Amino acid sequence: MKEGRVIFYDVGNENGEVVDANKGAFFTFKGNCVKELKDKLMEETGLVDIRVCCRNPFNANLYPLLSHLPPNNTDMHVVVVPSSFK
Repeated sequence: MKEGRVIFYDVGNENGEVVDANKGAFFTFKGNCVKELKDKLMEETGLVDIRVCCRNPFNANLYPLLSHLPPNNTDMHVVVVPSSFK
């Protein structure tokens, strides 16, 4: 069994738009809750006051990740946006 999950992340603006220069970063995450992931992403990006979002594969809209991470250390792709994102 692998240790941790790979988190692929992009950094978006307040409209959720991702600039190419902010694409494709990743790290191995050994935590298991959204709060820990948010803290790690703040450390990785140097940003504060962020929201961690997932992109809906059907309509490409961003939705805040609020509850649980997927089970079994499944790799994830997230978008980090300012907390002003709606």
